[in-house]
Amino acid sequence: MERKTPHQVHWLKHKVAPSPTLLGHAKWVERQTGSKVKCIRSDGGGECAVPIAKLSSHGVEINMTAPYSPNETGREERLNRTLLDAIRTILHQAKLPRSFRAEALPTAVYARNVVPKKNKHVSPYEQLFGTKPHIKHLGTFGFRVFKRVSERKHQKLSVKAEGGIFMRSIKHEIPDLSGVKYKVCYITPLRAW
Repeated sequence: MERKTPHQVHWLKHKVAPSPTLLGHAKWVERQTGSKVKCIRSDGGGECAVPIAKLSSHGVEINMTAPYSPNETGREERLNRTLLDAIRTILHQAKLPRSFRAEALPTAVYARNVVPKKNKHVSPYEQLFGTKPHIKHLGTFGFRVFKRVSERKHQKLSVKAEGGIFMRSIKHEIPDLSGVKYKVCYITPLRAW
């Protein structure tokens, strides 16, 4: 079966707690494509037990694979490896420690969604929405940035800007750039006088 939607990443607070993330993602896919979710594959992990039961009651076929058997989920395992390689490269280029991997993952996924595929010559984003993705809002992951400190907060000889590290644009899916926000990790020693 051919994948029609871009990849997405959702974080779970606790692996064993039931999460509405899977249900929300299934509804998002149905709204974006106009097609119903027909099948979900899982290795039986605790994070999917409750949502899978709800989806199953709505007629969604559930394919259970054996735990710790990557040969049964080849496409997904290849995607995981590709994303891990991308995260490793992003962190190495930015000279950041592994602790920033959770911030690098959405950047890797977004890049994968907006880059055209070899055999199709269109990106997953373009395939789903019918338009080329806007990439003007993208910044370089790990780039040093400075935020001006409000004049009310500083005195004559205090710092005028606080330094940080650019992480990513938060609203990647916004077609116009007016609503784009950026995530920056502020570090105390980076200061401009």
